Amino acid sequence: MAVAGAVWTAREPGGGAARGVRRRQRTGRGHVEPQRVNTTTDHGCFGCGEGNPIGLRLAFYRHGERGVRAVFTPQREHEGYHGVTHGGILSTLLDEAMSWAVLSDGRLAVTARMDVHFRRPVPVGQPVEVVAEVVRDRGRLVETRGEIRDEAGRVLVSATGAFARVSEAQQREWEAVYLKNGTSS
Repeated sequence: MAVAGAVWTAREPGGGAARGVRRRQRTGRGHVEPQRVNTTTDHGCFGCGEGNPIGLRLAFYRHGERGVRAVFTPQREHEGYHGVTHGGILSTLLDEAMSWAVLSDGRLAVTARMDVHFRRPVPVGQPVEVVAEVVRDRGRLVETRGEIRDEAGRVLVSATGAFARVSEAQQREWEAVYLKNGTSS
């Protein structure tokens, strides 16, 4: 899927940060607006929090049955070599996307393992699509895969990961910060 014409940003329409639960909404002529997954953003997460002044502020939307999607445009401050996005930033994009894919069922998990393949340079200043999905749910351990694609749909970076679900006590504590209402959808 290409990102040409994508209008999704880390902020909700109107410029305000997303709050609460957001369901799919019809916007006229049968168009269905994508469902935002990470609707609580008033925290300091480097990947998706609005409360982090140097964070990426990623906005994830449902993508397929078990996945998420975001659009991100790397800036100069995300640069490694001249004109190329730093591999650590790209790894963070994929880690965050795979984590939100796991969270799509409402259960929080942390990264246990991640394997990243850098296929092509990711230019600074050009939007990319970040997609991730759950491949296999083994209960406590969830296997994922993700990709960063350019506007033409070419895979620039790919990853696989395994995420370990957190304890019930940790789930409750983090729900209060990241989910507010106890669910991501």
